[in-house]
Parts: sequence; structure tokens; C-alpha cells
Amino acid sequence: MVFPQIDRVLKTKTSMHKSFPVGIYELNVSTNSLEDLTEFSDSEYATIPRKFVNEKKYNVPPVNFLDRQWSMQLGTVDDNIYKIAPYILVHNKDEANLLAKETIHFCIKELGQPSEQKGGLIIWDTLDGNMIIQTDEISEGWLVSLFITSSEVRNFKVLPYIK
Repeated sequence: MVFPQIDRVLKTKTSMHKSFPVGIYELNVSTNSLEDLTEFSDSEYATIPRKFVNEKKYNVPPVNFLDRQWSMQLGTVDDNIYKIAPYILVHNKDEANLLAKETIHFCIKELGQPSEQKGGLIIWDTLDGNMIIQTDEISEGWLVSLFITSSEVRNFKVLPYIK
């Protein structure tokens, strides 16, 4: 769900910028020198399964981004970051709207206008992949999430379907 106030700030245009890092995390960089990576548990993998051969997903310590503490998850293949996923859960809709607006405006400043908007997603195509802002109402409150994904996923070997 995109909050109604956000719909009015967007125009469609393709970005020709590289994605930005969030904290110390950057696309296509090795995790070998990173500390405090906690690989997903079996139950977390059951919720968000692996898609690629040699893929691992991690929870990492919260990151200060846009003057707030964002929870953070990483996706890696062969120990290289292909997905950066910061998110914040808030309990007040007005706070969620403000956070989503601030995040969108930051992305516009860094990347230019979004490439497209559909439903609860705002998407920027970048030189090294794409970036998506997603807002959603869940039972615990309102969730504002970023998904920064490397274009390298096109080269990954997909896991075979297992029944």
C-alpha cells in the first residue's frame, strides 16, 4: 500500500545513477571483511527462501540512515552482496507517511525521478540494478522498506524447483 500523500510527489523518469550504499553496505561488495552477519534461521529461510545457488541471507546490526535506525538484511551469492534491504516498522501512520516521504525525496535527490510506480512500490532503475521503496500496513503497524538489488542477479544460477 502506498500512502495517499506519496502518490502526488512522483513523476516517471529513468535514473542513470548508480545505487547508493546504506551504511557500510554496498552492492557487489564482498562480505568477507564484514562482522556481525547473522545468517537466517531455518524459519526465516522458510519465510524468505533462497532463490539462487550459493545464496545466503543475513540479518545485520541496525544502520543509521536518514537520521533513523533501520533494521537491515542482506542477500549474498558467493559472499558478494546482491541485495540490501533496510526497513523500519512504525506504529503511527503519520510517522510512516513522513518517513516514506523523506525516503522518497532522498532517493529522488540521489537517483532522479522514479522509473515507475505500481501499487505499493516505487521503482528506480539504476546503472547497477534497481531500487524499490515499498510501504505496507501489517498487523504490527506500518512498514517502510527499501530493496536495493544488483543487476548481477541476471547472471546467477537459479535453484531448481524442489517439491
